[in-house]
Amino acid sequence: DAFAIHLYADGTPAPGWPAGGMPVAPTPGHQLGPLLAPDSEGGVLVLYVQAGSNPDVRIRRLTSDGLIHPGWPADDVALNIGPSWQGSRIMGDGAGGAYHVWMDDRTRPSGASFSPSYLDLYAQHVRADGVLDPAWPLGGLAITTAPEEQSEPVVVPDQAGGFVVVWEDLRNYATTGWDVYALRIRADGTVYPGWPSEGRPVSRAPEYHWRTRACEDGTG
Repeated sequence: DAFAIHLYADGTPAPGWPAGGMPVAPTPGHQLGPLLAPDSEGGVLVLYVQAGSNPDVRIRRLTSDGLIHPGWPADDVALNIGPSWQGSRIMGDGAGGAYHVWMDDRTRPSGASFSPSYLDLYAQHVRADGVLDPAWPLGGLAITTAPEEQSEPVVVPDQAGGFVVVWEDLRNYATTGWDVYALRIRADGTVYPGWPSEGRPVSRAPEYHWRTRACEDGTG
């Protein structure tokens, strides 16, 4: 199971949190791969996988004293992602909600074996009230569906309510190998003006580019 705890600066548990941690998910069974993001109000957003024959990605918002945030669904928010996914990332939206970015191979033909060449990037926005943002596509916003593999996304805030995502990209494998691309997405799920819809190449130098990292520059 996934457990959480809130520690003060001196290492003592905050009031309301058991010393051994508290279970994050309300449902029985296995919870895997928890990821955290601050909710901008002193609490935390927790993304986890509810394991099973059809794994379910869910997100919960906790207050600083370990309670489910008022108005948040008791069963947590089920994220409507593609049938096959991996590599989730989560980032607070600065207003109590979160952005979720993941790798997704929904374009894999029926019956075909898994191959990284089908991996694309998608994103969703969960509002502060635990509702999936209706301005965004229900199955996720396509960050890029360029040919070949797009993977290992890194997400940072843009200081305007949206985010910048940077990733490793194989669309030009025949000429330059692994490249690095980036894209800026606004809070309403649209591409920021001036950015190419399938991402801007950060580096297309020859050979391979791996272990991508990013941080915000304070100006978007």
